[in-house]
Amino acid sequence: RRHLRAYEADAEISHLDLLSGHISDTQDQGKEHKDGYGIAHLRDNGIEPVILTGRKSEIVARRAKELGILLIFQGVEDKESFLQAFMNERKVQKEEMAYIGDDDNDIQGMSLCKWIGCPSDASPNVITMSSFVSSCVGGNGAVREFIEYVQKINKDN
Repeated sequence: RRHLRAYEADAEISHLDLLSGHISDTQDQGKEHKDGYGIAHLRDNGIEPVILTGRKSEIVARRAKELGILLIFQGVEDKESFLQAFMNERKVQKEEMAYIGDDDNDIQGMSLCKWIGCPSDASPNVITMSSFVSSCVGGNGAVREFIEYVQKINKDN
């Protein structure tokens, strides 16, 4: 069965570093590789990455394409309703979903997922509800740590 992972791109893109900080038009190759490498290899483990963001950005679309992420949804204001419809359409259960985000507008979508993660600089409300809080701030490997955490749990179960 294919597992899906949802990422909130507003919180998760830094310096073109997909899935780990705030959107910027600059590029910092050192930070980019930590998260990008982990994301690019998810499919090897049967995991389909999904980007879900309230923003619309060509930078997000371009970086997602570079990493081979096919499921990218931008301009989504109601993440909970969108994610619920997405899961229903694909017959995906909560137990198959992970979500990493950093702000209060992610909380409702996160509640639909079994594994919830955030960078260390997430909002206090997100940190409180997260099952995994990265040792890294957004843009510095938080997504990579979350990916490794979820993969370890999957192997142990």
